[in-house]
Amino acid sequence: MVFIKKPGVEKPICVLFLVNPVVKLLSTASKNEFLKSVDRSDRYSKLLSLMENCDYFFAEISYKQNQVKIM
Repeated sequence: MVFIKKPGVEKPICVLFLVNPVVKLLSTASKNEFLKSVDRSDRYSKLLSLMENCDYFFAEISYKQNQVKIM
């Protein structure tokens, strides 16, 4: 959850971000590698790094979901 300040509105507004439960299927190694290698020079580079890794993250999560269905 984040709070944003909207022009003309005195009180900050709360915005909730829901995380899909399948994200837990992403391995700790993948998360750690991303955190270790992400470019933190500015917010745009962080977002770009996340976008570049999304295909791999989705593939890993899909693979693990399929493995759970097989068992």
